[in-house]
Amino acid sequence: MTHRPASLIVVSYNQGEYIRSAVQSALVQTYEPMEIIFSDDCSTDNTFEMIQEETVKYRGPHKVVAIRNTTNLGVVKNLNKAMDLASGEVIVVAGGDDVSEKDRVTELVNRIGKNGVQAAYSNAELIDHSGRYIRDLYLKRTRVVTNSCMEIAKRGSTRIAGCTLAWHRRVFDIFGPLPEYLDSEDQVIPFRAALLGEIAYIDRKLVSYRIHERNLSHWTHVLRTGNLDETRTRKVLQLRRLCANEAGMLDAIERIVQLGPGDIMKHISHARDLLQSRLTIDKFRLRMIEGQFTLGDRVREVYKLLTGWRTKTAQIKTLLSLLAVALAPRVYLMAFRWYFAARETLRCAFWKQS
Repeated sequence: MTHRPASLIVVSYNQGEYIRSAVQSALVQTYEPMEIIFSDDCSTDNTFEMIQEETVKYRGPHKVVAIRNTTNLGVVKNLNKAMDLASGEVIVVAGGDDVSEKDRVTELVNRIGKNGVQAAYSNAELIDHSGRYIRDLYLKRTRVVTNSCMEIAKRGSTRIAGCTLAWHRRVFDIFGPLPEYLDSEDQVIPFRAALLGEIAYIDRKLVSYRIHERNLSHWTHVLRTGNLDETRTRKVLQLRRLCANEAGMLDAIERIVQLGPGDIMKHISHARDLLQSRLTIDKFRLRMIEGQFTLGDRVREVYKLLTGWRTKTAQIKTLLSLLAVALAPRVYLMAFRWYFAARETLRCAFWKQS
């Protein structure tokens, strides 16, 4: 039986404390034929040196490529560059601070390309900086999520962690490189896959995702513990990311419309309307929190937004949120911080019971 070629891309930046275990878990993957591309984004510590130490000793069946960017490109540009080097039909991505199970690539490749599946993701276990288990990434109540392009547009999120993701290379062949205004890949790539077909979920913990102070998701800790100024900063960063992801999804829709048949608009036009509405609202929230508007300016902005917005997609909670952020941004941020802290407290209580 001939197996399809796969590419495992390991991206890293200043992860010298964790990179050795990430490299070792990549080199012991059981799938063949496979290439492993280590793409270091100009680390200033010893990350790349440790990658070289491990790869120079490797004598296994996989083709191994280790590169170091001459300048720091950022997450998305680094991934785009690695994709230019990748030759596999299925692409699996891993972080320089995460640890993959030895059959991770095998499990993901076996799901992609069958029954219209264009991308697949798995469960994961969250670990701390020392490798101690915290909890499962997807709990029982959140494991089954419909990831059609319509459902993603409704939620504004795929709810897929990039550390668990793999995709068919046509996701890049058709849509091209990721837009450079993005700061992560974990929303736009699955949405592209949903436009082309299905997204499969594997209910196994195929990767250990490390939580520490330097990874992108650490902003949630500051929301729980920081003061109001820190909360405002993090909320601005969150909204900027949301706006970028929504813009990236809209770009993907425009691309598929250009390439697809004329009747494809019937399938995705409502998803595009929802995403445009979400992007307009999130940009509005961002302006209200970033800017120094008078009360009159805020009222006029709300009126302008609501009169130009499609009321059929309106939700009461969204309208209340718009009014709150416009009329009292400070109160809105305090409520956001309290809500987030309460939600995390309940989650922690649930984890201990489960």
